[in-house]
Amino acid sequence: MTVSSLGAVSDTIIDGSLLKIVHLPAPELTAELLNTGVLLVYMRFSNGTWQLPYTSDAAGKPSTLDYFAKPGDIIITRFSHDDSGSVSISGGIQFRYVIIPGGVPVGANIADYEAMQQYFGIPD
Repeated sequence: MTVSSLGAVSDTIIDGSLLKIVHLPAPELTAELLNTGVLLVYMRFSNGTWQLPYTSDAAGKPSTLDYFAKPGDIIITRFSHDDSGSVSISGGIQFRYVIIPGGVPVGANIADYEAMQQYFGIPD
């Protein structure tokens, strides 16, 4: 899903830090999976795919894209390292996630989305 299809990016404060957030619906993400499995979130932008958290210079400022999750929802966050909350989450970023139930072995590099895609047979 791209950010533009997810709805509005909003401002929030978490632990005293200014963040931009957007909600990524994940209806299959249950409390049991969060407690016993693994959730991996990736972003695709321009010519690459990277695992979150991901730190870069965006809009001329260092910032980190990260996430936290609750049942049914993955909240994507962007923290500007100067704590200004001024770097938004681009509408051109596409987010993907992989949920691995507890006890399922992983024979691929989890940092490499294409390897995970091939290993688990995830469609493009």
